[in-house]
Amino acid sequence: MGEHGEVRRIAVVADQESSMIDLMRSGVGLCLVRERLARDLIAKGQLAQWTGETIPCPLSFVMRVAESSGPLHGAVQECISIVW
Repeated sequence: MGEHGEVRRIAVVADQESSMIDLMRSGVGLCLVRERLARDLIAKGQLAQWTGETIPCPLSFVMRVAESSGPLHGAVQECISIVW
């Protein structure tokens, strides 16, 4: 139980960003979204952002071992380095 007597209730757990945003829009709860997407939704008046804190969200890229030394790996790694 929280400091003010509130209780966290988990109604849904989703790993698809579009599903989480739909749930947030319907009033079911809160969600984490990418900053760029959040800015777009805020600009459209579809989202309210809590500005109290940001959290790091490390991401990993994985691929099959068989492809890890081929040309695809190098090309993907270069693209990821540009984007991130």
